[in-house]
Formats: sequence, structure tokens, C-alpha cells
Amino acid sequence: MARAISGCALYAAGAGVHPSPVAPDVPDVPDVRVVTDEQAAAAGLTGVELVDTFLEDETDGTRMLTHWFKHAAERTSRVGDVAVYIVRDRESDAVECRTAIFPEQTVEPHYVPPSPILTGVYSPVTRMVTHYEQRCRLVPHQEWQTQTTYSSQYDFFSKSTRMVPQTRQVSRTTMRNECHQEAVSHMETQWQWGPQTRYSPPRVEYLSVNRLRQSEPVCYAAEKGAVTRVVGKVFTAHTVP
Repeated sequence: MARAISGCALYAAGAGVHPSPVAPDVPDVPDVRVVTDEQAAAAGLTGVELVDTFLEDETDGTRMLTHWFKHAAERTSRVGDVAVYIVRDRESDAVECRTAIFPEQTVEPHYVPPSPILTGVYSPVTRMVTHYEQRCRLVPHQEWQTQTTYSSQYDFFSKSTRMVPQTRQVSRTTMRNECHQEAVSHMETQWQWGPQTRYSPPRVEYLSVNRLRQSEPVCYAAEKGAVTRVVGKVFTAHTVP
């Protein structure tokens, strides 16, 4: 019996049932996940028995399990305990050997490679902003005016008085309000949304997975009519008739 299923160790890691290094001929079954009875109960699933029988000369446990898992995948995506029964005739009676294959929950390391992560963030952006403003101020202006004054003069020849004009330039300062468009610059900070790339370093995550364990075969006298078979539990949302 040990020879018959020595290559049947399978592995289930959340995404499906995969072949192990000692059973490279076992194909992927990506739609089937192995769960314990406790996990199935927590998910509200009902377990029923699925039996596949084989010819008496069948001894390849890997091929038998592969056939059973494909059959199970047609009915469900969750399976539980599985047992392989090999029946052989002896001189006086038949012997049946049973090997149990059951899920065992373990924690295993999982390497996550480094990678860039693109995220969106709000960040302050400070820039010089220039705009034009109307500004007014008093500006001094100097004005020149012609000023004429008259003075009286006595003419001794005519014995008369006459007015004599005197002209001169006079300046004065006046204040005028002048307005102009002027450029005004200042620093302004605004919050802007934009992409940002950060580096995620390599790390090791520890994942809870179900690994199928294989027990040692137990042999005993076979009941009448017993045949070589694989018996396992499949879980569904409703009982399969």
C-alpha cells in the first residue's frame, strides 16, 4: 500500500490544489480548495460523501486521487478529508488497506518581492504669483507761470506819474494724484492632488494555508464486496441529493 500512494502528497494554498515535488504528475485543480470541517461550518457549507471506484488491479494512488479531484471539481469548489482504499485478494480472504489524506492548517512564509507603489496624495505647492493692480500716489509737479506787476514811476519831464509793468517767471510746486497698473508679486501656496510613487521593500508574509497530510496505511480484513475506491467529503451550500 505504501508503494501504491507514496506519490500522493498534494498541497492546497488557498488558490487551489497543486502537485507537490514528489507527485509531479498531479495536475493543477484551480477551482478546488481544501478546507477543514471547522472552516466549512463557519462558511455555512454542508458536507456530503463522494465515492469513486476503480478496477481491482489499480494501484496508482496519484492517478486515483487526480480522478477523484476532477470529479469533485464538477460538483463543488471545497473539499475536505479524503481516504484511499486498496483491496487485494489473498489465498483465503481479501485485505483492505486505508490511507487517510486530510487537511492540516499550517502557517508558512511567503516572500513578497520589492515593488513600486503608485498612490495619489495632496501636497503643498509654493510658487511665485504675479498680478497687476491699479495703484495711485501723489506726485509733486513744478509749474511755471508768468507774473506781471505794476509799479508807479514819476516822470520829471512831464511832471506826471505812470504805471510801469514788470514781468517775471514764478514757479510753484503742486501735488497731483497719478494712477498706474503695477505688477505685484508674492509667494502663494496651494494644495494639489497628484500621483506619488513610493518604494515597497521586500518582505516575508506568513500565510495560513491548508496542507494535505497523508497517514500511514492501515490494513484489515475486507468486507464482502469491498472494492478499490477513493472516498472524500465535498462541501456545498446545499446538500447534494
